[in-house]
Amino acid sequence: MRDWRMAILANTIEARFPGVRVVVEPYRSDDDETVRWWMYVLHCRRRDHRAASGFAFEVGKKLFDGGIPFITDPRDAWGTTAYVAEMRRYARAARRTRPPRKRIA
Repeated sequence: MRDWRMAILANTIEARFPGVRVVVEPYRSDDDETVRWWMYVLHCRRRDHRAASGFAFEVGKKLFDGGIPFITDPRDAWGTTAYVAEMRRYARAARRTRPPRKRIA
């Protein structure tokens, strides 16, 4: 992550909601060019979803001078499991690629 403000935001959310883990990924939106980050709030309790999103929005307004360049996506236990499984699948696919074999004539 190259933006220090996103690092501050992620650390602030993790401090405010103990037990959550914030993962920030680059994102490019065709509809809104100002959105550059997708922020996953993993292990977030279901009752804290709205509070975590609202907190991220309020802190983001202060850090980014009113513009919000991120989307907050709180995930409960099932959503976290799905996210981790998807990332493992991508990692396996990246490890599996290899150059083609030479043909023996």
